[in-house]
Amino acid sequence: MLSFPEMRHGLPPAAIMAYLGRYALPRRIFPLLLLAQEFTASHAREIGLVTQVVSREALRGEVDGLIARILAMDAEAVRRCKAYFQAAQEASIDDNFENATDLLTKRTLELQAARR
Repeated sequence: MLSFPEMRHGLPPAAIMAYLGRYALPRRIFPLLLLAQEFTASHAREIGLVTQVVSREALRGEVDGLIARILAMDAEAVRRCKAYFQAAQEASIDDNFENATDLLTKRTLELQAARR
């Protein structure tokens, strides 16, 4: 079981609240924070707090598989994807569309030049 127990001691869970709204819908997570109620890993997945739930027995295999998939990818492309994703979290939708267009245009031109 999971919980945010700070409120049981009269302390708002301020550190987690600083960023938790980026990962789960506030209307779904706020009651868990306020009431300090316990919830399951499956519930955490349902509300967007985590993306995957696996059994303890399957955990090592899932982690190893994920690592292998990431390591098989182009490292520079992974870095660019991560940087763009992080920047997009702070930018407006219009800026994101403009940046995406610029990025795709630049990368397309680079790929075409490499093929020559």
